[in-house]
Amino acid sequence: MADIGTPLQRVGHGRWAIVPIGILWVTDAGVIGFQPPPKGDPSGIETLIANALDAGKTANTAFDEIAAVLGAATAKTGDVATWQVDRRPVFQ
Repeated sequence: MADIGTPLQRVGHGRWAIVPIGILWVTDAGVIGFQPPPKGDPSGIETLIANALDAGKTANTAFDEIAAVLGAATAKTGDVATWQVDRRPVFQ
């Protein structure tokens, strides 16, 4: 079975998508994981992640496909440890 990211691996830059049952995330280093709400059961999403990785998909591809299936509107980009969104540069 594929190695799914743990909360300790949720560091650095990456993307995340808020889905109805938690937050799906992927780092630029290629680690994908899922953070359920308190007392939520992550097993269903973790199975989707593991199946995608076992099929040879990259973490980014798995993230994109799972986020789309779960109905995430848009993914945010920034620091996955703090959920801080990248700031866009201001042009004059």
